[in-house]
Amino acid sequence: MSFDVRSEKFDAIRVPQGRARKFTSMTRYCGKLALIYTVYGKIGLWVLEDAVKHEWSSTFFDLPRLSGYNTKFQVFCAVDDGDDAGEFVLAPKELQESAFYVLYYDPKKKRVRKVDVEGITEHEELPLWDKDWKRRTVSIFPGQIENLMFL
Repeated sequence: MSFDVRSEKFDAIRVPQGRARKFTSMTRYCGKLALIYTVYGKIGLWVLEDAVKHEWSSTFFDLPRLSGYNTKFQVFCAVDDGDDAGEFVLAPKELQESAFYVLYYDPKKKRVRKVDVEGITEHEELPLWDKDWKRRTVSIFPGQIENLMFL
C-alpha cells in the first residue's frame, strides 16, 4: 500500500508480473521499496521507481561462490544506510545446531564478510528449535537498535 499525504488516500501498489510475485522479502534499497529473492545463484531485485505509475526496475546480481559453507543461503534484506549501503544480507535457509551467522555480500566490490551471531543456537528449549524444520523461523533486520529507555 502507499499513502499520499496530500490527498490522504491509500492506494494499492501493483507488484510486477512474473518471478517478482514470489519474492523472499521486502526491503529498502537506495531509499526505495524493493522486493528481493534468491534464484539460480543470483539475487533478484525489483525496485519501485514510481508508486503512482506502478513502475519497477529489475536488476540481478550474481552470488559469489560460497565454498567452505555447508549450507544453502537465502537473501533476507539489503543494507540501506551508512558505509555498507548496497550490501545484501544472506543467511542459511535452514537453522542448524552449529553456530549461527549471516553473510554480508557487496556486489559492487564482490566481497563477502561473515558475521557470527551469538546466543541463538544455544537455546534448544525455544520453539524455534523444534525438530520440525518447517517451524523454524528467522527474520533478519540490519541496523536494528534496541532502546532500553522507557518514558
